[in-house]
Amino acid sequence: MSAPAAEPPNAKTGDFYGWTMVPFIWLLYGAGSSPGFYSWSFFSSELIDDLDFSRANIGFVFGLMSLCLTSSTALSGLVEAKWGARTVCIVGNLLAAFGFGMLATANSLIECSIYYGICVGTAIGFGTIVPCQTMATHWFDRYRGRVVAFVLTAGGVVGCLVTWYNTIMINHWSWRTGFLTYAALALILAGVARMFIRNTPREIGQYKDGIPPEDQPRKGMGKPAVTPAPKIGKAVFAVFVLCALGFQLPWSLVVAHGRLHLEDLGFGLGAISVLFGSMTMLSVAGRLCGGLGDFMKPNLVLGVALLIEASGLFLFLFASYSIVAWIAIILLAIGFGGSYMSLSLVVSNYVGAERFSRTIGLIYLLAGFANAPAPGIAGWMADTIGGYAIPFMSVSLATMVAGFFALRLKDLKAK
Repeated sequence: MSAPAAEPPNAKTGDFYGWTMVPFIWLLYGAGSSPGFYSWSFFSSELIDDLDFSRANIGFVFGLMSLCLTSSTALSGLVEAKWGARTVCIVGNLLAAFGFGMLATANSLIECSIYYGICVGTAIGFGTIVPCQTMATHWFDRYRGRVVAFVLTAGGVVGCLVTWYNTIMINHWSWRTGFLTYAALALILAGVARMFIRNTPREIGQYKDGIPPEDQPRKGMGKPAVTPAPKIGKAVFAVFVLCALGFQLPWSLVVAHGRLHLEDLGFGLGAISVLFGSMTMLSVAGRLCGGLGDFMKPNLVLGVALLIEASGLFLFLFASYSIVAWIAIILLAIGFGGSYMSLSLVVSNYVGAERFSRTIGLIYLLAGFANAPAPGIAGWMADTIGGYAIPFMSVSLATMVAGFFALRLKDLKAK
């Protein structure tokens, strides 16, 4: 168990420390997930040239990263429940620093699989995805949806910066230099978590939203939230897993093979960089739209977002012209951002704050097992039969099905 942290300065003045933590959670989420998730595949052409990789190799390593990311979320939930999100963030970023540093020296598929696929993937899932959302869940109730939506915007904003930075690395240095600098960044993030993160309001004598229970508003706030049932049905849980898979699959395929697909269609590095930077930034709008779950049924937001994302993937297959590519990118970004955010809010409303981290971790784990082989299979198809038509169209259909199921969910909070 970690040593007690110094008391935050405003804990003594009575200021709600949750709002002080929000920008640091935002930083930890964005800088802790985006470099690892977006850089490998953006360097795909250089990795193919330098290490003699195939598209199947690129997809396999990315899929392994995705599997370790989602698998480690379940472990993260268990560890966080015992030692707190702060410790989990620190350990996760230290592991990321090791993985990135060693990846900069890698020369084989096995090394890349270990250092990027296993180490970096585990670091993102264990130290970023679940704990950063759990912090918002533990510190906020009335503002939970909006805070989680804001935190998740970091993935889009920092992802855009990562795309721009990786383009500079390709043009002036190398992919190895890029990964080495990401190792240094992970060490900085571990320090940020150590200094500024607190697990729960109770640690410093505060309450959720900064409001004591006796001062919680009782009038003019509409009906109080329904107390979540102790358990959720198997059918509802299966829909949660399907929705997680539905938003993960299109994004994973586009991130893993998007640059190669656009190069096949005649796009240059400059145009691809602008498209992918815009895609990650535009996903911010989708994540903010997910905050609408505070005002309307979150499952409705989730279902519509999944249908939008599925449409974007379908169009991306035929993005021979810039206008089509831009429409596809916009739809993918809005759909992914909205569904990613909305699923967290829907699950939180069903299971409550105390069970959220373990439940969402298990959902990501199960969805991850199905998602992990997809980039490798798509790469193998591109190597053997040419093109991405079959994987892109199949995943688009599966995401549409998930969207229709999400629309049929009954939400406990929005009435």
